[in-house]
Amino acid sequence: MVLLAIDTCLSSASVAIASEEKLFGLYYIDNKLTHSTKLIPMIENVLSELDLSVKDIDAIACTNGPGSFTGIRIGMATTKGLSFPDSKPIMPVSSLEAAAYNFLCQPLPVCAMTDARNSQVFYGKYKFSEKVFEIISPPTVAEISEVSDSISTPTIVLGDGCVKYKEVLKQNPNIIFAPPHLNMPTAASLAAAAFNKINLEGFPPVETIDALYIRKSSAEQEKERKNNK
Repeated sequence: MVLLAIDTCLSSASVAIASEEKLFGLYYIDNKLTHSTKLIPMIENVLSELDLSVKDIDAIACTNGPGSFTGIRIGMATTKGLSFPDSKPIMPVSSLEAAAYNFLCQPLPVCAMTDARNSQVFYGKYKFSEKVFEIISPPTVAEISEVSDSISTPTIVLGDGCVKYKEVLKQNPNIIFAPPHLNMPTAASLAAAAFNKINLEGFPPVETIDALYIRKSSAEQEKERKNNK
């Protein structure tokens, strides 16, 4: 199976072409939230460099959140648009789970987190044991101090949330910061996570695939506040 993987949930955007045995190509960029103008050219570039077209792709994986509301929508809309003409199956994967796959094949638990503003992070905790991927804590949102206090054993932390709140996190001696080249999810790690989910669960029905926002956008929250006055 040849898989197209698309990650646009955070400031970084990346596209990969992979099979279970090989990563054929990866395009990664982290330069502001300009996914609306860069994503399609990135996909076209990777396919072109590999002498492939969308028709050569068997399935598509995308990160579905949490993260930037705009980024999530762009990635999912693009994924569904590419899938529709030939009914290609789609595998959605949490951006936090995709990030955790940067640390496959090591025994320590992993806490992936992304900035949720106002001293909060979206986070999830994961572990690989006996070659099995385990979700310790599914994606949720909490105060960064609460997340730090919850880490009581040596744990690798990664994501833009741990960069922003490093001063808080480094006070916990159990926290091990990921190096910069492994700190963010990529479409390559997304592809690895997607293949694992495909093998375990199969593809979900397309009509059930939705974004993982965790909470409402700031605009929606503000609208609710005004309506409740």
